[in-house]
Amino acid sequence: MFTGIIQNQAVLRERKEFRNQIHLTFEILGRGLSFRSGESVAVDGVCVTVTRFGGKTFSADLLPETLQCTTLGKLSRGGRVNLERSLKVGDTLGGHWVTGHVDGVGFIRKIKRNGTSFRLQIEAPADIIRRLVKKGSVAIDGISFTVQEIGKRSLGVGVIPETLRRTTLQGKRVGERVNLEVDYFSKLVRHLLLRNRVSSLTVKGLKKQGF
Repeated sequence: MFTGIIQNQAVLRERKEFRNQIHLTFEILGRGLSFRSGESVAVDGVCVTVTRFGGKTFSADLLPETLQCTTLGKLSRGGRVNLERSLKVGDTLGGHWVTGHVDGVGFIRKIKRNGTSFRLQIEAPADIIRRLVKKGSVAIDGISFTVQEIGKRSLGVGVIPETLRRTTLQGKRVGERVNLEVDYFSKLVRHLLLRNRVSSLTVKGLKKQGF
């Protein structure tokens, strides 16, 4: 489990392709972040297992499901990614609950400066848009954001300068792909309502489901 608060960045240094998986090796940029073999780390919001760590590099293996549902399968050498270690008991929850299980890939439709900050508009699959809640949370390349706008095929978030400085968003351009993960609790509530065929989100309906 993660929070969507990025701790560092890394660069892809090596990519080896096998029959049904890809082996990636990253170099961590900056200081203060190290891993142990076997632990989980979020790479651009994708939960992967560290298979090897040494010095400032770590490796991970990606299976077909991850390659199909995220941007990591098409990541090229030299590409930068966001990093976040998994939570420990007692850690501060600065963003929101992020599982690292990406729901799908979106595209940057627009980047607009708004004073010292930016407004980011992401085109996303309809299934992801349906599960979003205005003022709720969404992870974009592993970064925790508050949903400010929901359109028929897009979502909008605000980016403060500090987020831009600490993450790979500073180098993103219109048309680039990003990983999207809808807030876990939003997905859970929607799943329970659909499973029990609740037609609308009402207080009575929620109480009936045990909320």
